[in-house]
Amino acid sequence: MSDEKGISTTQEKPKGALTLRGILSSEDVKRRFQEVLGKEAAVFSASIANVVNGSKALQECSPSSVLNAAFQAAALKLPITPGLGQAAIVPYKGVAQFQIMTRGIIQLAHRSGQYKKMNLAEVRDGELVEYNEFTGEVKLDAKLRKSDKVVGYFFFFELTNGYRHEAYWSVERCLAHGKKYSQAFRAGKGPWVDNPEAMCKKTPVKNEIAKWGPMSSDMRTAFTLDQAAIRDDGSPDYIDSSASEAESVEGFSMPKPKTETLTVPKVEAKTEPRAEMEAQNGPRTVSGKIEKLTKYDGGMYAYIEGAKFFTI
Repeated sequence: MSDEKGISTTQEKPKGALTLRGILSSEDVKRRFQEVLGKEAAVFSASIANVVNGSKALQECSPSSVLNAAFQAAALKLPITPGLGQAAIVPYKGVAQFQIMTRGIIQLAHRSGQYKKMNLAEVRDGELVEYNEFTGEVKLDAKLRKSDKVVGYFFFFELTNGYRHEAYWSVERCLAHGKKYSQAFRAGKGPWVDNPEAMCKKTPVKNEIAKWGPMSSDMRTAFTLDQAAIRDDGSPDYIDSSASEAESVEGFSMPKPKTETLTVPKVEAKTEPRAEMEAQNGPRTVSGKIEKLTKYDGGMYAYIEGAKFFTI
């Protein structure tokens, strides 16, 4: 049985879908979507329900991860409807990931106002005359086509200032890139297996813009969070890549887990018992992943790997 909103209410359906339905109905979540989407908020929320309802794997993902991925797409004003090819919510091991798609990248590029022309074309067997890996020059001739088999992709853009860039990616190079950076692909699952053509098209567009094109703040955000589960604080968790593989764009550095160096001064605690403090013997340097920052009247606490420190 299904309610009028399209989310199944039968007991056999995964519990996550029902929980998500409740979250989407909350006033706080409605307000968040309205703040970024205005009148389109209700339509976008309905698309979340439709996408989840159409995927058993997404129904089994944590509702919070689905919501966070969807909200990131909403913040970028990219629809998640599969047929539009702009953004997607992708399940992986019970967690939903945000993923920008080819048309979404192109959409953000056009919005930046810095791109005059842009084109992505399939290159078929026999059409590639020459590709100079040193200069980046590509020569194609459709008259030399031998068959309809797609052997690669040609990507081109021209900026408003006259700068032009072109590149050729063979299908083999695209697939090798996917296998290098996606654990799901190596395991025989995920979008690289379900829709290899779409992922192959996305790969040269994302890589070439990241390396050679100007990027707006929205583009940088989308590239940073691409293929990541979004934590509640908005930071990315690259669950489908190992830490060394987080740089999934050739030549574009993706953020690593945040590690900072703090100088911890000798301070008498005013609001916490001194016994709870790690810093007791004067200033020293501490390195590690910052788990939480908490303000107090005299400054700020930093929680690093379970220990609390005063910071300056």
